[in-house]
Amino acid sequence: MELETKNDTETHIRGLFGPNPTLWTLFMFLHFIIAGVFLIFSRIAYSDYVLKNSRTFDFIVIGFMVFAWFLLYYITKQIRENGHDQMTELETLFLKIIAS
Repeated sequence: MELETKNDTETHIRGLFGPNPTLWTLFMFLHFIIAGVFLIFSRIAYSDYVLKNSRTFDFIVIGFMVFAWFLLYYITKQIRENGHDQMTELETLFLKIIAS
């Protein structure tokens, strides 16, 4: 919340609802790790293809990374939906305090 004085009788109130920075950083870190592992194992799978080696383990890891991406997406959607209710509750309380 920010209170900005416009003049002697007016105050401008600003509020920002946003994600928890620590949680957002964790999810971004996980996305970068998953993307990195996906790219590394994609290159290893290509090398194994060229060398005519077995690529089973490479495809298992790649598939798991795709699954992890979808899982992170689902988790973030759930967190956002839970946060929306809390945000609405905070806004209602704020407007109630302002009105009184």
